Amino acid sequence: MATVVELPLETYKGRVNPDWCPGCGDFGVLRTLQRAAGKLGIHPKDLMVVSGIGCSSNLPGYIHAYGFTACTAALWRRLLA
Repeated sequence: MATVVELPLETYKGRVNPDWCPGCGDFGVLRTLQRAAGKLGIHPKDLMVVSGIGCSSNLPGYIHAYGFTACTAALWRRLLA
């Protein structure tokens, strides 16, 4: 089995800081996603984040990875099929 090299959380820090309301659960989702990707050794170039609508739709902008909203991802899937 291949050896997994954990990556630091800073690897996934986006260029923009989240502007969610204080205490919003989206902060926990972002942090958990960053931790999971780091522990699995997934490089940002190999990570794609797809979000829904509402406040959580900003999630791809706050993590250093490829990001799309669900509508955009569905469109690309349709175009590439």
